[in-house]
Amino acid sequence: MEKGDTLFQLSRRRVHHNTQGRRHPNSSAH
Repeated sequence: MEKGDTLFQLSRRRVHHNTQGRRHPNSSAH
């Protein structure tokens, strides 16, 4: 369950990071 959660979170974080990174470049540093 933990491994699945990590994969799911990683995928979601990637999309979120990409979306926020475009609007907020500051998020990229986070």
